[in-house]
Amino acid sequence: DGEILASGITCEQYESTECCTRWQHVDLLQTLAETDSSLATVFFVHGNQVAPGKAKSRGLTIYRRFVNCSPAAPPFRLITFSWPSSKIPGPLKDARVKAARTRPAGCQLAWVLAQMPADLRLTLIGYSFGARVITGGLHVLAGGQLSGMDLDTPTKSTSARANVVLIAAALDANWLAPGRYH
Repeated sequence: DGEILASGITCEQYESTECCTRWQHVDLLQTLAETDSSLATVFFVHGNQVAPGKAKSRGLTIYRRFVNCSPAAPPFRLITFSWPSSKIPGPLKDARVKAARTRPAGCQLAWVLAQMPADLRLTLIGYSFGARVITGGLHVLAGGQLSGMDLDTPTKSTSARANVVLIAAALDANWLAPGRYH
């Protein structure tokens, strides 16, 4: 249900002006609808044990490193897709709970991607469990299911091509094979 998926997502935009910098709440659907398809969009999905404020900080760090390492590169937009991964007591419990959370987070990511323009130049970067969120999201976006969850309406964006970078991916090697889990 797109309405339920959207209700669980908040959207903030980093604004930098002469006087200050701050995070500003913005409307998710309006922001996605206003996406400039001529501008490359990079999604960063963090790994486990990352508090929401830290996720924003990591996203800014990645953006600044990209810009500083390649100042002549064309402009791009970075979106940090943060999912609930703050540390919980007990390492085994933490890993199991977070592994389970990657499935609904993947469905939410699929829904967000489905709202984007079809001709969008898209790159997805996932670290650890963030890689699992991405591969799950792409699986759902392509019509698959995660634990019985899928998108209930056809996607308006079926971007056939995306660059995907998986770093220390927390998923089984065979999950990406045809007919497998992701």
